[in-house]
Amino acid sequence: MKEKRMLENGQFSEKVALSIPEVLLKSEEFSILAHNKFWCLIQQGLCHGDPLTRKRALFLLQRSLQHAESWHYVEQKDAIFWGLPEILAPFHQLWQTYTLLLETLEEKQVHVVKPVLARLHFVIKATYVSQNGERPLLHTSWLTTLLRRIFQHDSLSVVKCGILSFLDLDFSCSPFMLHGGLKFVCCDLIHALNEPSLYARSEECATVAGIRGAEVLPSIAKKLALFFVACDSSVHLQSFETKRKFHQALFGGILQENWSTPPLVYLLQAFSAPIDASPTRVQPIWNQAIVVQLKDLLTSALRTQHVFLRGAVECILLKATSYYLDTKAVSIQQLFLLLSCFKSTESLHRGTHLWKHLVGNLRHWVDESYGGQQQVEKLCRSSISSLLNTFRDEDPKTSYDRSDVHRLSKMLLLVADAFEELDLGLLLQPVREMLSTACVRAYLPAKSIDLALELLSCLYSEAQSPCKTGQEASDEITKAFVPGDVVLLSIASIFQHTYSNIVAMISGRVTSEEFLVTDVPILGVYASCLHVICNLLPAGTLQPHVELLVNSCIRCSTVQCTSDEVSCVLQLSCTAMLASACGVIRNDPELLKPVARTLEKFVWQHLYDAELYKPSDSKRLGEWGKLVSQYIESKWTCISFVVKQSPVASAAHFSPLPTCIMDRCVDHLAAASGMALIPILNTMQSLLPSIMATPEKLFEVLACVWHSLLERWHDHTCFWSVLRACVPVIFHRCLLTEDIVDTDAKTVLEKTLRTYADNFLESGNTRTGVLNVIVQHCFNIWKENPRLVLKQKKLLIDACLFGPFSHKHMTVVSAAARYIQGLGSACSVNELMESDHDADSRVRAMAFTTVSLVPDDCAGEIFYALIQRDREMSALQERLYSNSVAHRVKHRIWQAILLLEPVLPFSTSFSETSTLDTVFSALISENQPSVRYLIEWVATRLLYSNAEHRDILWKAIAEYSDLRPGSVCSLLAIATHLCKLLSVAELKQFVERAATEILPWTMTQHFAVRVYAQVALQSVWLVAKEQQLVEFLSRHTVFEKCFDVINTAAG
Repeated sequence: MKEKRMLENGQFSEKVALSIPEVLLKSEEFSILAHNKFWCLIQQGLCHGDPLTRKRALFLLQRSLQHAESWHYVEQKDAIFWGLPEILAPFHQLWQTYTLLLETLEEKQVHVVKPVLARLHFVIKATYVSQNGERPLLHTSWLTTLLRRIFQHDSLSVVKCGILSFLDLDFSCSPFMLHGGLKFVCCDLIHALNEPSLYARSEECATVAGIRGAEVLPSIAKKLALFFVACDSSVHLQSFETKRKFHQALFGGILQENWSTPPLVYLLQAFSAPIDASPTRVQPIWNQAIVVQLKDLLTSALRTQHVFLRGAVECILLKATSYYLDTKAVSIQQLFLLLSCFKSTESLHRGTHLWKHLVGNLRHWVDESYGGQQQVEKLCRSSISSLLNTFRDEDPKTSYDRSDVHRLSKMLLLVADAFEELDLGLLLQPVREMLSTACVRAYLPAKSIDLALELLSCLYSEAQSPCKTGQEASDEITKAFVPGDVVLLSIASIFQHTYSNIVAMISGRVTSEEFLVTDVPILGVYASCLHVICNLLPAGTLQPHVELLVNSCIRCSTVQCTSDEVSCVLQLSCTAMLASACGVIRNDPELLKPVARTLEKFVWQHLYDAELYKPSDSKRLGEWGKLVSQYIESKWTCISFVVKQSPVASAAHFSPLPTCIMDRCVDHLAAASGMALIPILNTMQSLLPSIMATPEKLFEVLACVWHSLLERWHDHTCFWSVLRACVPVIFHRCLLTEDIVDTDAKTVLEKTLRTYADNFLESGNTRTGVLNVIVQHCFNIWKENPRLVLKQKKLLIDACLFGPFSHKHMTVVSAAARYIQGLGSACSVNELMESDHDADSRVRAMAFTTVSLVPDDCAGEIFYALIQRDREMSALQERLYSNSVAHRVKHRIWQAILLLEPVLPFSTSFSETSTLDTVFSALISENQPSVRYLIEWVATRLLYSNAEHRDILWKAIAEYSDLRPGSVCSLLAIATHLCKLLSVAELKQFVERAATEILPWTMTQHFAVRVYAQVALQSVWLVAKEQQLVEFLSRHTVFEKCFDVINTAAG
């Protein structure tokens, strides 16, 4: 037969299978049911992307099952379908459930699918092997087929339900990993898990997280961790070889996906769960192939991920490396190459918990697999020698990768910490010798000295103790020394013994005509070394050397004014070193005052008007724009330093006028790019008070600064630095604290600042952290003088109400960040950086702190501004819905008013009605319970503070009951709160009036009011009884009898 020949030749396609005549299913000569190829094609059809193909496959499966009852099954090896006539009833029930699930999955409505999906556990149990070793009812390939179909469903709720059901698989009973389960887990399951919405926390988890103060793992992440623990202890994954194949396939599946960060965090955290389950049982599984995959994951897949969560992923992988690495299959060079992929700013930094853990493992690995300390010491010496001899052959084509220097520095620090008896100073002796003789060895290649300096600078910066940073990366090298840190002291001693040669070498190098355009990147290393030397040595010791450097650069700069290539490079290098010298002088300006005067004179007489002339053959200089930008940055760093050190108004006669400098700033601000904007903006910040008398110039400067910020809005390399430099200019202290004499100009300025503040607020809703910068800046000014908030009242109120509305799928990143923070020092990223997941909350925290500092005479104006915003929200939306934007805004309004209450006056000139009447009016119109509770407490506090006006409460009950009966509930609650706050002397009169006013409401028709009144009356009675108000108790004994009846009936 044709179909038989096609099946035997492997040409049996899905289309042919789905068009099989019924006679083939009944044929005794050729039983198509005995061929695995037939069943495999049906399985492919059942999870096909085309709905018509799925229906055809399901129809063929149902017809085949009908004929399978009478089929005489013959035992076959590796069969995926078998008939069991001796247990026909379970066979029928199983396949009926299976086909029902497939038919139901074609429906899109969740309420139709989920009830039937509960039967999935019957199919899973059918794949289990019985205790006596009998074959299960169902081959596991049918289970994977059904799960693939579930993962294809349009509803994430259905997909999540299917994943959770599969993760409960019992590996002790199921031969899942033997029958293609490895491919399913590493491909289909991994693909299904790459959906952030699956990890959105439920309301129950949110409540638990709020109680514990930390984020709770999503249910799917918990199940996933238990799944990997079960996989690790599975009978089918007992040997290291099988586990190695599993891990390699898993990383292969991970690398094929384009990951969102939260799913990857939860997946890898679950993958490392076996480590936490048995931390002392190390498993050497990861060979060279897995190490290559791991490097690809660290360098490629994580490149564009969320920074904080990327650091968490690196920490998880680093911890897993310490546990799973097979040191016998991975060379020590490959090991250090892998460790260099972990970033110092995010995971592997000296002094962190993971660093200490890795150091302990490294010592064990070296002693066990890498020949002991002597071999590692030999490797370090050869690596240092190889690096320093890179340019010994003086081949102009010779180049090096700067990452090699960072890799070597990390290796040296790890080895030095792992083997305390190893002297890092002796290892770095070639570096010390090279720097000590740099000025006397004429034939020593300058680039070799540059490499030695770069290695030493990198070692010093990475040897520092970890210091948390947020979005801002500090360029300053910390001065902190850990007492007894031999490694850091060894590195510092080289700087201390060779500083004179280093400064002299830098001075000669940047003023030499041999300094080429290819050497420009090394200027950053020179600047870093000068900062280190400045931090390690006193200014008096450095003065002659700094003076030598400054004078050499000034002398070279005044000569080099031609347009050839050498002149351009020298002009750039000298200006860059002068900018670095400014940082050295800033640390001790008094001691280095002569140098500062020399620099000041050079800046105003030469550098201020100097330009970097474009050479005739600019193609040889490569990216000319980048060189110009670097020159502008260095030039304006010097100008900014001089302006700050000696104000222009009191400077020497050779300094230009402030307005002229400001005009030059505006011109360069439009032409500069990148980080070159920062020193220009710093200069404008220093000069802004001097142009307050000319409003036109002031508005021009503010507009120019704002446009420069907008142009860098999408430049992620410099945006945050530019933003932090722009805000102190746009919202300068003098603009917030001083008034312009011209009334019209003052009005325009206030309007302009409000416009900029509104723009920042709008930007903060789309980009986390933007509004934090401006609020933090203003907050520092407001703390000094809280009355200034009235000038920026709208900004303060907007900050109190700030916080974009986040849907459930948008909160997954912040939930993952909170979970990582909850791990503490076990995840080193918490020691190295701050997460920005709560940046929006910090804005409100600073605003609320400012509100609490507002003085008495300013509180009324802030209060009525908040009330006006509350009324605007009520006008926009008559009825609030829980957790809506309007609900959240009104909730924050009354949180701010509650903080403002201690200084609120009872009446102000801003309103004809009293403060309490305004609060009662808002209470009556509010329909959201959570907002009403806050208003109740504001009213309670006001009545408590103003005893002479407590009668307003009883008038309000009588007045507002006709407008809205439900509002009486809140007024009765206020009376109850007051009873518990008043002293005994005040309570005697209050309880009499309260009982009289509350009693009629206990018999009203409105159910809620009646219940509130009964509870309020009972609360008044209990307070009177507790305070022993005998007269009141004796007059109202009937109350107690009523309460007894109610309690008896209820109990």
